[in-house]
Amino acid sequence: MKIVSNLSDKPTSTVPKASGTWAETKANYDFWDSPYIKPSQLRKGHVDATVSRIKNHQIIFNRGATIRHYRPSGQERQNI
Repeated sequence: MKIVSNLSDKPTSTVPKASGTWAETKANYDFWDSPYIKPSQLRKGHVDATVSRIKNHQIIFNRGATIRHYRPSGQERQNI
């Protein structure tokens, strides 16, 4: 995707500078302004990929004084 590659190549640049041309800048803004594209749709791919990567790993959450230790599905979880 041209939008993603342009912006990820220059993450600290403005959209026009990262896009390079007026046509690509306009295409970025048109894409973001589209009534058919919702932020939740854009995030869903990232969320799904993250869940897929971590579901077979142990996860430790630190919330205040309690640390919860979650193991992959089917294994016991415990408080630490």
